[in-house]
Amino acid sequence: MPASPIRVAIVEDDREIRQLLRSMMERADGLQVVGAFPDADLFLADRERITPAVVLMDIGLPGTNGIESCGTPSLSSPPPNT
Repeated sequence: MPASPIRVAIVEDDREIRQLLRSMMERADGLQVVGAFPDADLFLADRERITPAVVLMDIGLPGTNGIESCGTPSLSSPPPNT
């Protein structure tokens, strides 16, 4: 029985880079892109619904940057079991 794919979310404000990362990850075996977001606030609002195991986040985001986002309670604690 194959292992479940690793659920990945991408947070990147540059649209071209975000699309490139998504395209590369969608072609990789064992990965499932569960969301791609232009900013941390949109990602954090949707995190519990998409339940990523890995988040690839730009640190230089506008608004709440990637470093600040890592300290938010919704990201620093594990998501609820679904």
